[in-house]
Amino acid sequence: MNAVTTLLVTVALIAGAGCGSSESAPQSGTASPAPASADGGQAEDSAVDACGLVSNEEVGALIGVTVDGVPSGAGGRSACTWENPDTYESVTVDIGAPGTASDDTLPPLGEPGFPEVESTPGPNGTRLVAGAVEFAAGNRYNSVQVAAPVSMSPDQSVAAANDLVAKITPLIPS
Repeated sequence: MNAVTTLLVTVALIAGAGCGSSESAPQSGTASPAPASADGGQAEDSAVDACGLVSNEEVGALIGVTVDGVPSGAGGRSACTWENPDTYESVTVDIGAPGTASDDTLPPLGEPGFPEVESTPGPNGTRLVAGAVEFAAGNRYNSVQVAAPVSMSPDQSVAAANDLVAKITPLIPS
């Protein structure tokens, strides 16, 4: 992927996370939908509060300002985005619905008939896709992205995202 394509994919991921998408998994891969409740609706009560997994102060250290996270998500999925209104640097935590990562294993990327999605394996079973670190925990397909191109290099952003993944992984229930 060239730099322009990577930037466009990253911007699309950030915009999608901040817009309250109702998909049951992050946009960069595919995963099974959230389990339905007995009445046929999605299992809303199984969502993890993504904004509660990281403090505003921890995020502030990464984006240069302490702001409240903006929650989104539905169907057992929860996301939270913190954004610096001056620089547009942001941190996004996306916690999938239960069952979207069976046996705590990330689902395969892409769908038949679509171009292959580029990814890089990361530590402890994570993978890097378009600047987001994807990981499985609690049988959920999750991701963290630190988009801070003003204050961090891409490697520093990925390292910060991996640090957040290590911190929040044990907090995600099955």
